[in-house]
Amino acid sequence: PRNWRYEDAGALSRLNAVWISPAGEIFAAGINRIFRRTDAGWVAENTELVEYFDVGGNADHVYAVGSDGAIRERRGTGWAGIHGVTAQDLHAVRMTSSAGYMVGTGGNIVRFDGTHWQVAYTRSNAVLWDIATVQTRDWRALAVGDNGLCLGLSVVEGAGWSTIRTPAPNALYRLAWGPGD
Repeated sequence: PRNWRYEDAGALSRLNAVWISPAGEIFAAGINRIFRRTDAGWVAENTELVEYFDVGGNADHVYAVGSDGAIRERRGTGWAGIHGVTAQDLHAVRMTSSAGYMVGTGGNIVRFDGTHWQVAYTRSNAVLWDIATVQTRDWRALAVGDNGLCLGLSVVEGAGWSTIRTPAPNALYRLAWGPGD
Protein backbone atom coordinates (compact mmCIF):
# COMPACT_ATOMS: atom_id res chain seq x y z
CA PRO A 1 0.00 0.00 0.00
CA ARG A 2 1.01 3.58 -0.59
CA ASN A 3 -0.67 5.11 2.44
CA TRP A 4 -0.95 4.36 6.11
CA ARG A 5 -4.38 3.48 7.42
CA TYR A 6 -5.68 3.18 10.95
CA GLU A 7 -6.48 -0.27 12.35
CA ASP A 8 -7.86 -0.80 15.82
CA ALA A 9 -6.19 -3.76 17.53
CA GLY A 10 -8.36 -3.31 20.60
CA ALA A 11 -5.37 -2.28 22.69
CA LEU A 12 -6.49 -0.37 25.73
CA SER A 13 -2.98 0.91 26.35
CA ARG A 14 0.21 1.64 24.46
CA LEU A 15 1.76 -0.66 21.85
CA ASN A 16 5.58 -0.55 21.89
CA ALA A 17 6.67 -2.75 18.99
CA VAL A 18 5.60 -4.25 15.68
CA TRP A 19 7.49 -7.07 13.94
CA ILE A 20 6.99 -9.00 10.72
CA SER A 21 8.22 -12.60 10.76
CA PRO A 22 10.17 -14.10 7.85
CA ALA A 23 6.91 -15.90 6.92
CA GLY A 24 5.03 -12.57 6.78
CA GLU A 25 3.09 -12.83 10.05
CA ILE A 26 2.67 -9.48 11.82
CA PHE A 27 2.93 -9.20 15.61
CA ALA A 28 2.49 -6.21 17.93
CA ALA A 29 3.36 -6.01 21.62
CA GLY A 30 2.69 -3.50 24.37
CA ILE A 31 1.11 -3.09 27.77
CA ASN A 32 -0.51 -6.39 28.80
CA ARG A 33 -0.95 -7.62 25.21
CA ILE A 34 0.69 -9.47 22.34
CA PHE A 35 -1.32 -9.31 19.11
CA ARG A 36 -1.10 -11.16 15.80
CA ARG A 37 -2.58 -9.77 12.60
CA THR A 38 -4.93 -12.15 10.78
CA ASP A 39 -7.11 -11.74 7.68
CA ALA A 40 -9.97 -10.90 10.04
CA GLY A 41 -7.99 -8.27 12.00
CA TRP A 42 -5.86 -8.21 15.14
CA VAL A 43 -6.12 -11.11 17.62
CA ALA A 44 -4.85 -10.87 21.21
CA GLU A 45 -2.76 -13.99 21.79
CA ASN A 46 -1.42 -13.04 25.22
CA THR A 47 -3.02 -10.90 27.91
CA GLU A 48 -0.67 -11.35 30.86
CA LEU A 49 -0.09 -8.31 33.06
CA VAL A 50 3.31 -7.43 31.60
CA GLU A 51 4.54 -4.47 29.61
CA TYR A 52 6.16 -5.91 26.50
CA PHE A 53 8.82 -3.66 24.98
CA ASP A 54 9.68 -5.69 21.89
CA VAL A 55 8.74 -8.69 19.79
CA GLY A 56 10.99 -10.48 17.30
CA GLY A 57 12.56 -13.73 16.26
CA ASN A 58 13.49 -15.79 13.23
CA ALA A 59 11.84 -18.48 11.07
CA ASP A 60 11.81 -20.96 13.98
CA HIS A 61 11.14 -18.81 17.06
CA VAL A 62 9.09 -15.75 18.04
CA TYR A 63 9.75 -14.02 21.37
CA ALA A 64 8.30 -11.05 23.23
CA VAL A 65 10.35 -9.36 25.97
CA GLY A 66 9.40 -6.89 28.64
CA SER A 67 9.29 -5.67 32.20
CA ASP A 68 10.90 -7.58 35.05
CA GLY A 69 12.73 -9.89 32.65
CA ALA A 70 9.57 -11.21 30.98
CA ILE A 71 10.35 -13.51 28.06
CA ARG A 72 7.49 -15.20 26.23
CA GLU A 73 7.93 -17.65 23.38
CA ARG A 74 5.15 -18.23 20.87
CA ARG A 75 4.13 -21.90 20.77
CA GLY A 76 1.29 -22.60 18.36
CA THR A 77 -1.13 -19.75 18.95
CA GLY A 78 -0.18 -19.31 22.62
CA TRP A 79 2.76 -17.85 24.49
CA ALA A 80 4.81 -19.73 27.10
CA GLY A 81 6.97 -18.01 29.69
CA ILE A 82 10.70 -18.53 29.97
CA HIS A 83 11.79 -17.87 33.54
CA GLY A 84 14.95 -17.29 35.47
CA VAL A 85 17.13 -15.54 32.86
CA THR A 86 17.12 -12.06 34.44
CA ALA A 87 14.85 -10.12 36.78
CA GLN A 88 15.44 -6.78 35.05
CA ASP A 89 13.59 -5.21 32.12
CA LEU A 90 14.44 -6.48 28.64
CA HIS A 91 14.06 -3.86 25.90
CA ALA A 92 14.93 -5.59 22.62
CA VAL A 93 15.15 -9.04 21.03
CA ARG A 94 17.01 -9.67 17.75
CA MET A 95 17.68 -12.98 16.04
CA THR A 96 19.27 -14.38 12.93
CA SER A 97 18.91 -17.98 11.81
CA SER A 98 21.80 -18.99 14.09
CA ALA A 99 22.10 -16.37 16.85
CA GLY A 100 19.83 -14.46 19.20
CA TYR A 101 20.26 -11.61 21.65
CA MET A 102 18.17 -9.68 24.17
CA VAL A 103 19.26 -6.51 25.97
CA GLY A 104 17.94 -4.43 28.83
CA THR A 105 18.34 -2.80 32.19
CA GLY A 106 21.40 -3.63 34.27
CA GLY A 107 23.43 -3.81 31.08
CA ASN A 108 22.29 -7.38 30.56
CA ILE A 109 22.96 -9.03 27.22
CA VAL A 110 21.17 -12.35 26.98
CA ARG A 111 22.31 -14.80 24.26
CA PHE A 112 20.49 -17.68 22.59
CA ASP A 113 22.65 -20.78 22.06
CA GLY A 114 20.13 -22.54 19.81
CA THR A 115 18.29 -24.10 22.74
CA HIS A 116 18.45 -21.82 25.80
CA TRP A 117 18.70 -18.15 26.69
CA GLN A 118 21.34 -17.16 29.25
CA VAL A 119 22.98 -13.96 30.42
CA ALA A 120 26.21 -13.61 28.44
CA TYR A 121 27.32 -10.17 29.63
CA THR A 122 26.37 -7.68 32.33
CA ARG A 123 27.46 -4.08 32.67
CA SER A 124 26.14 -2.96 36.05
CA ASN A 125 24.18 0.31 36.19
CA ALA A 126 23.89 0.48 32.39
CA VAL A 127 20.70 0.45 30.35
CA LEU A 128 20.86 -1.12 26.90
CA TRP A 129 18.06 -0.25 24.48
CA ASP A 130 18.84 -2.15 21.27
CA ILE A 131 21.09 -4.80 19.77
CA ALA A 132 21.84 -5.89 16.21
CA THR A 133 23.71 -8.80 14.75
CA VAL A 134 26.28 -7.59 12.24
CA GLN A 135 28.90 -9.07 9.94
CA THR A 136 31.85 -6.69 9.95
CA ARG A 137 35.57 -7.20 10.04
CA ASP A 138 35.59 -6.54 13.82
CA TRP A 139 32.12 -7.23 15.25
CA ARG A 140 29.43 -9.94 15.41
CA ALA A 141 26.89 -7.83 17.31
CA LEU A 142 26.47 -4.23 18.47
CA ALA A 143 24.42 -2.98 21.43
CA VAL A 144 23.53 0.62 22.32
CA GLY A 145 22.23 2.31 25.45
CA ASP A 146 22.20 5.26 27.81
CA ASN A 147 24.94 7.94 27.83
CA GLY A 148 26.08 7.08 24.30
CA LEU A 149 27.07 3.57 25.33
CA CYS A 150 27.92 1.24 22.44
CA LEU A 151 29.20 -2.30 22.95
CA GLY A 152 30.57 -4.65 20.32
CA LEU A 153 30.92 -8.43 20.37
CA SER A 154 34.30 -9.23 18.86
CA VAL A 155 34.68 -11.65 15.95
CA VAL A 156 37.70 -13.04 17.83
CA GLU A 157 36.49 -16.14 19.66
CA GLY A 158 36.56 -15.62 23.43
CA ALA A 159 37.31 -11.87 23.23
CA GLY A 160 33.79 -10.96 24.39
CA TRP A 161 32.17 -7.52 24.54
CA SER A 162 34.11 -4.25 24.31
CA THR A 163 33.15 -0.61 24.63
CA ILE A 164 33.11 1.30 21.34
CA ARG A 165 33.63 5.03 21.72
CA THR A 166 30.86 7.22 20.32
CA PRO A 167 30.48 11.01 20.24
CA ALA A 168 26.90 10.71 21.55
CA PRO A 169 26.46 12.10 25.09
CA ASN A 170 22.83 10.97 25.36
CA ALA A 171 20.97 7.69 25.03
CA LEU A 172 21.18 5.71 21.82
CA TYR A 173 17.81 3.95 21.49
CA ARG A 174 17.93 2.10 18.17
CA LEU A 175 20.31 0.67 15.62
CA ALA A 176 19.43 0.74 11.93
CA TRP A 177 21.11 -0.24 8.68
CA GLY A 178 21.88 2.52 6.26
CA PRO A 179 23.05 2.49 2.65
CA GLY A 180 26.16 0.34 2.34
CA ASP A 181 25.42 -1.22 5.75
